[in-house]
Amino acid sequence: MQYQQAAARRRFAAAVSACVRYGAAIALVALLSLPSAHAAKRMGKPPSALVEWTLPWQQGRRVQYDVTSELVLSTGATESRYQRSAVTTIEIVAAGTDGYRQRWTEGAGKSEYDNMPEPMQQVTSALAESLADLPLDVQLDASGNFRSIENLDDIQPRFAAAMDAWMRTALSGKAAMLSPEFRSGIDNASRLATSPKVLESHLGGLPVAYNFLGDGGIGLDHEYSYHDEIGNPTGGEAYPAVGRMTLRKDALQPGWYMLDWTLTMDREAGGRIVSESAAQLLGEDFLRAGGKEVDEALAALRSGIDVGTSTRIRLDPSTGLVQWLQLVEYKRLGSRNQVTTTSMTLRK
Repeated sequence: MQYQQAAARRRFAAAVSACVRYGAAIALVALLSLPSAHAAKRMGKPPSALVEWTLPWQQGRRVQYDVTSELVLSTGATESRYQRSAVTTIEIVAAGTDGYRQRWTEGAGKSEYDNMPEPMQQVTSALAESLADLPLDVQLDASGNFRSIENLDDIQPRFAAAMDAWMRTALSGKAAMLSPEFRSGIDNASRLATSPKVLESHLGGLPVAYNFLGDGGIGLDHEYSYHDEIGNPTGGEAYPAVGRMTLRKDALQPGWYMLDWTLTMDREAGGRIVSESAAQLLGEDFLRAGGKEVDEALAALRSGIDVGTSTRIRLDPSTGLVQWLQLVEYKRLGSRNQVTTTSMTLRK
């Protein structure tokens, strides 16, 4: 009997910890959406000379990229992977003096799972299927930088329905997690996760990175180093971060440029803020029902967090087109480490 009680308590603690990490992940989603190039270029001391190029976008312009994405999830000694590859078509469907509408359409892709937990497989498959026939319409400003996702009203209901169906499946049979106190916390986090604000941050990461350079206006061999504040989707305190960006001549291809750009969250302040935000998001009823297990999970967040992005972009200024891009998003929350690497290569 004593052994059974101890085992039940461990399962309870694991479930509570998973919910706290879920709330923290939602509170952090905006950090992984890159800021606009305008914001980055305004930071720090400007260089004496800037390089620019002509935007490649005219109405009807169409390019294709081979896109691969790999998610590696590590918890303790256990590691799992999710890989996806597809051809993505980028087309300018509207152009004007104030900007452009850029449509992203993903072709039939291939997905592979390696030791991925069944709930994770279910949610990635459900979300991919729910959005399979919908393009992503991205609004750019006149300089070619990301402004917004224009068709969120079409995307959000499907995304929310897929998340809700997955959540019901994931929680089925877990009596403790279906108690009103726990369910209210999970529902709070899920509502924010599927809100237009968070959804735009989630879906916009790659389009923002792809359009980050815009029409240039960047110093060559000049290191931009700046402090930034990233919005908190829960409405809480913003996350302090440090950004660094340098544009150089490409060492592999004469005439091209290579951009290296990083954004790193302040770990001490960020750990405190995400812990407070997760607690606020999950709600008082959840915190009360979770007891010391919630306190321990929040403490682990405060002391064990590492979040940021690293982006490399190779661009041909004679065409203004990105030739290759790699976006790495890393997020460690307590004992759980997640790294997503996405690459785009221009098809000739």
